[in-house]
Amino acid sequence: MLPHTYLLVNKIKEASFKIIHKYYPANHYMKKFKENINSNCSFCNDHPETVVHLFWHCMHVRKLWQDISRMTKTFLKDYCKQNKLYMTPRLNDTLYLHFKGFSTIENLEEYTGMKCLCKLCTLNVCNNYIRTIENIGESDLGTLQTAHNKLQTVGDVEHLSQCLSLSVLDMSHNLLDDPDILTVLERMPELVRRHAHNRLTQINSTVCNRDHIIFIH
Repeated sequence: MLPHTYLLVNKIKEASFKIIHKYYPANHYMKKFKENINSNCSFCNDHPETVVHLFWHCMHVRKLWQDISRMTKTFLKDYCKQNKLYMTPRLNDTLYLHFKGFSTIENLEEYTGMKCLCKLCTLNVCNNYIRTIENIGESDLGTLQTAHNKLQTVGDVEHLSQCLSLSVLDMSHNLLDDPDILTVLERMPELVRRHAHNRLTQINSTVCNRDHIIFIH
């Protein structure tokens, strides 16, 4: 439910356990046992404080999630330090950014000179909550892995047409179902050149050869 990074403190583990087993003491739940409790949200006071509202739907909590799951410059520098990478961003050629809870690709400007943003010349942002591909058009990326995110419309992937070096793309297990997405892929010269022998005519299918793979799911 939470990125592994946040499951280190015992109180968070305890809260996660109570949520999973459906007895977290949210106001709406506690009112069953104590009638004089206000069942509305403790933060916004506009909706019943169910677990879903308290942790996801409340406008104040949603802002909190956005803040702690951002790809900030501070996070990237701390990441480099923890993983014994260069503290000068442009010197790094490897970044693993999957399973971090990110909702936006951002603040990679200082890293755009690198040819490799992750293993095998890849930027790996799989298994996050990314809704729009952005802020990578200036880089020399050869491979982009964005599987298991929240991409849905042509506008969400339009930025890919600026990724002139991109030749391998994984967008599997998103919410893409618009055939017009293919018009974006057709404007990516390296992708088209490398996969000219494939007929990219269907969304909701997998276009694949064993050496270089494009997934559109």
